[in-house]
Amino acid sequence: MKEDDVALPRLMTKTQAAAYCGVTLPTFGKWVEKGFIPKALPMRKWDRHAIDAAIDKMSGISNSPPVKAETALQKWLRENDC
Repeated sequence: MKEDDVALPRLMTKTQAAAYCGVTLPTFGKWVEKGFIPKALPMRKWDRHAIDAAIDKMSGISNSPPVKAETALQKWLRENDC
């Protein structure tokens, strides 16, 4: 088993969450204060999926499927009220 194959926990401590993001604890704390990363859950754990979604949002990655381009036929049908 490779090191990359180790399963990550869904809920992480602040130290684990900072390491997961590749930043120091103070930087992670600033990200949370600024709202870049959601606050901890009531049990003082961070949800890995919520962190992923926040980082995706910061990176401009959308969770919605890409919009398909209109084909020439679809355009013709739309323009000709068909």
